[in-house]
Amino acid sequence: MVAAAKILGAGLATIGLAGAGVGVGLVFAALINSTSRNPSLRPQLFSYTILGTSNNYIGQFAAKRISVFNRYTNVQRLTSELH
Repeated sequence: MVAAAKILGAGLATIGLAGAGVGVGLVFAALINSTSRNPSLRPQLFSYTILGTSNNYIGQFAAKRISVFNRYTNVQRLTSELH
């Protein structure tokens, strides 16, 4: 029972990454909106958007890798404790 709760908790810990995905969507929505208002600023706005989202993606990737690593190492350890 405790093992199942730990595995479930590790899976639920990754839900917080959905907020980062929504943030990236909002940044690109703002890019489309601002480009439609002032098309001459598109190159500068696009470079700012890519810079901002790349930082976000690096953080997402690191958090996902840590979460997956922790989940699989915990599963192996927990299954060995059950047997």
